[in-house]
Amino acid sequence: MLNREEQDRLIEWLRMASPSALRAVFQDREFRHTANDVFNAWRMRTQIRQLREAQGWTQTDLGAATGMTQSAIARLENMYAPVDVQIRTLQRIAKALDVRLKIGFLGWLSLIADIFNMSCRIRPTTFTEEFGKHSSGSFRLT
Repeated sequence: MLNREEQDRLIEWLRMASPSALRAVFQDREFRHTANDVFNAWRMRTQIRQLREAQGWTQTDLGAATGMTQSAIARLENMYAPVDVQIRTLQRIAKALDVRLKIGFLGWLSLIADIFNMSCRIRPTTFTEEFGKHSSGSFRLT
């Protein structure tokens, strides 16, 4: 596990690296897995914080909406705390923030694309932002 300084340096390097530089260093299996772990933790924590702040919520507010404590939310948002989050916890956070949670296994080129686009909008849009406050229409499963 990388320490704080190493995580910061890796994220900064990833932000500055060209796609060809990423392809070159990702030839090293350990490096690409470490980069993926650090990047995923950074993105998850950044998104939770940005979504919470966009709602005008404190960590206590998000905790109340998810049945978690403020300190549990703070740990999730802490860039340097070890990451060991259950899918169910992420589902509760997604529901409270009204966003979709996507979990899946992907190829390595998608990580390069994600890293290359990391300076773009990180915070996903909520349902209300995408569909409007008074979205009409219905969907029925048959």
